[in-house]
Amino acid sequence: MPINDVTDISRLREVEQVLSSIWGSESSPVPLDILRAVTHAGGHVAGCWEDETLVAASVATPADQVTLYSIVVGVTSGQTGRGLGQMMKQHQRAWALSAGFSNIRWTVDPLLRLNAHFNLLRLGAHTSGYEEDFFGAVHDAFNDGGPSDRLVVDWPLDADPRRPSPGWSAGAVTIEQGPDRLPAVIRDGPLTWLRIPDDIVFLRATDAEASDAWTQIYRTHMSAPMRSRHVTVAGLTTAGWYVLEQRA
Repeated sequence: MPINDVTDISRLREVEQVLSSIWGSESSPVPLDILRAVTHAGGHVAGCWEDETLVAASVATPADQVTLYSIVVGVTSGQTGRGLGQMMKQHQRAWALSAGFSNIRWTVDPLLRLNAHFNLLRLGAHTSGYEEDFFGAVHDAFNDGGPSDRLVVDWPLDADPRRPSPGWSAGAVTIEQGPDRLPAVIRDGPLTWLRIPDDIVFLRATDAEASDAWTQIYRTHMSAPMRSRHVTVAGLTTAGWYVLEQRA
């Protein structure tokens, strides 16, 4: 399926509409006037069409001379699992390189397991920060008005995919359980494993207390240590555990 850069106002309107449908909200996460401003200011909007139907889109704007800031990449619900997200990011990468950028930055919901796997392992991005309640209250297909904590990730455009991290040793100890009464934080020497829940979107829609408990666990064991520069995210396991490493 072809992916094309978008500057025409009618095509930008299609991008606005498809982003609204993906996020399940009345207004698009990137309205038409902002899309037009992004392209006018030297940013990048792209879309993937199949049989004249837009099935994926991406939006990015320059952060500085080195870094392109990726605002959003979205794939329609009927098209997930076909590798379109990877295709859109690689198209964005190619455009960034042609425009003289060497890095792409964006934010990721740390509690979405598939997103973490895609960004950290398949692309090879690395975490550079944690922002609590980054967007304020968000009501869409993925958020139900609770805290909108985000990991900041940077993708050096010469990065290779990363190998999954190994698990812990027999001497590891559980230091905190999740709201499901299963281990959520495991420590083994200088390394800490932090579990990603199976389906945080479902929890947000059905059990706000449990989803808020997960957010608090992440603020305690990821946000605070990262802000104080005590730990860095060293990797991710295939089973969905972040690996946090204490800084020397």
